[in-house]
This record gives sequence, C-alpha cells and structure tokens, in this order.
Amino acid sequence: MKIIKVVLAVMFCLVLSGVAYAADGKAPATQQDEKYFSIGSIEVEKTTGTADPKLFDAPAGAPAPTGPGSPGSDGGVLDEVEVILDKVIAIGKKVWKVVSDNQPVMNIGPDLAASAVPSGITDWREMEGWSNPTWVEYSVTYKNLYRMKVVQFAYRVYYTYGGSYKGQGRYLSNVLVVPADVWVAWGYTFNSSAKMDSVVNVGTKAAPIAGMQVSINWTVETILTKARSTAVMFTRGDGKFVDLDLM
Repeated sequence: MKIIKVVLAVMFCLVLSGVAYAADGKAPATQQDEKYFSIGSIEVEKTTGTADPKLFDAPAGAPAPTGPGSPGSDGGVLDEVEVILDKVIAIGKKVWKVVSDNQPVMNIGPDLAASAVPSGITDWREMEGWSNPTWVEYSVTYKNLYRMKVVQFAYRVYYTYGGSYKGQGRYLSNVLVVPADVWVAWGYTFNSSAKMDSVVNVGTKAAPIAGMQVSINWTVETILTKARSTAVMFTRGDGKFVDLDLM
C-alpha cells in the first residue's frame, strides 16, 4: 500500500468578535468563538489499493448486455465499422453526491459509475480484459485555530482499466467517487460532490487509450466562514493515475 502525505497550512485572517473556548474541549463557550470556528490548517493523505473483483458485478438476475448498439436502440449488433475505437465516449453516471449535510451518500454499483469506451459501445461489459477494480483514497483533515480536528473526510476514487474491444484499445470502466469516512465537529457543516469532467483519447488512432478527468468539490462552513476546495485527478486506460490538483 502506497501512502503520500501532504500538509497544507491555511491561515484565515478573520476580524470578528470571539470569546474563549471551553477548557474541557467538549463544546465552545459560545457560538461566537472565532478561534473554534476558524480553520487553521488542512492535511491531505493519499493511499492506494485494489478492491474486490466482484465489486461492480451486476446484481443476480440482471440481464446481460446484448452486444454493441447505438444509443437509444434495442442494443442490436452493429456492423464493425460502427464501433469507432479511437473515438472515446463517456457512458454511465457522470455526477455523484458524496456527502450531504455531514452525512455520507453511498452509491456504488455497475450502473452508478462512469466509463470511457469506444463509440458504439453502450455497456462496458461488452468488452474484455478488465483489471480488478483499483482505488485511490484521499483523507482530508481540517483543524481549527485551537489545532483541534473539526472535519475528517476520506473519499475513494474507484476505476477499472485495461478493457479492450476485440483485443484493441485500452479503456476505462466503473469510475466512481464514494465517501470512505466522514466526521464533522459541532458547529461545522460539510458537503461534497464529484463529477466526471471529460474523456479523451490519450493514445493514437491505431492504439487508443481512454483518459478521464474527475473532480471532487467540497465545502466546510461555520457561522464565521465558508471554505471551498476542489481536487482534480486524471486516470487512463493503461492504469496510470495522476493528481492534477490535490485541492
């Protein structure tokens, strides 16, 4: 397991009224404690791993894909020229709610993820050679000016790579962002969402490789301030994963 740790010092200069925090550390002395409600630092930790190979299997009894078909059709078999390997398209869900008012939103499954596949494909299960699901987890910790932890948020980016159509190309399936851990202190409100931004062919016409950019946004809010952050990552059909912006 690979772990990368980044510490970001973020000092918010607020000129607002405030009183002392309660000495027992259980609750602020009043709702106007500037140091309690102000963010002093942010810490980001990254880990990677692999998931259960059956994580994105279709539920028992679900119909199998009927073969390549054009969008809106009955999924009938197309002529081979209609599967355009070097034209990468996005299918599936493209926006995910991750945390809503401090509560995690758990949405995981084969129909709740995004895929980057060749034009003419409507279901990633029409393809073969997929890797086991891989995940990258980010843990974000906010501390206030008392150096107390006030928000602990961990999320996972799942992706499956290496799929091909008749042995050609390398594509992506089951790209999804889910919460792994959420803890929020009294007086703080946390919300988060994620989206699939774009898909491209980062390979060649003869050897296409799908690429997908995903971003996750979140806010930390108190009676005194509201902080917004965005993390952006890029994953590829050959398994490469790059952080474009941690936050």
